[in-house]
This record gives sequence, structure tokens and C-alpha cells, in this order.
Amino acid sequence: QRLVAVLKREVVDEAELGEPRASPALRRLLAFQAERARGFFREAEGLWPLLSRDAAPCPYALARIYAELLATMGRGGYDVLGRRFSVPARRKLLLMIRAKAAFLV
Repeated sequence: QRLVAVLKREVVDEAELGEPRASPALRRLLAFQAERARGFFREAEGLWPLLSRDAAPCPYALARIYAELLATMGRGGYDVLGRRFSVPARRKLLLMIRAKAAFLV
């Protein structure tokens, strides 16, 4: 129900998506969706032990990388039309190594 309320409140016109900068409504919508995604990542924390040690590192690393991307977008005000957000390759590699190490024990 909260999602429906946000979608009704934060009306984003299709034409806005062609603008050089994200509108305040689009930024608020993206912030809301990012918080929802963070909630899903938190819920997934309890599922990692259910995966085999061989299978777990990949989705674990992806969750960490995407969580970091969301944080980067948040620091940038969710202006996804004005700039391209990314996680540097070195940082991704570090997150992947940490993910593998988390399941070695």
C-alpha cells in the first residue's frame, strides 16, 4: 500500500525522463525505491546460511555491490539523468574478495 501511495504522490511524467536532470519527483521516487531495495538486502541477510559455500559468494557479492551503488546514488541525490553512477572496479573486486572470504570458514 505504501508503494501505491508513493506512486500516486510522486507522479513522474514520461517526458521528464528525457530531461538532462532528474526532477524532484523522480528523485523522491528513486529514494523510496532505493530504501525498499535496502530492505530486501536486509531481509536476505538471514538467507545466506541456506546456500552452499560454493554458491553463496556470487549473490552475496552482487548484493554488496548493488547496495554500494544505491549508496552512491543517494550521495548524488538520485540524479540518475544528470550523471552515471557506478562502483569502481577496484571496489567491486574488493567486495568480491570479501564475499568469497566470508564463506571460507
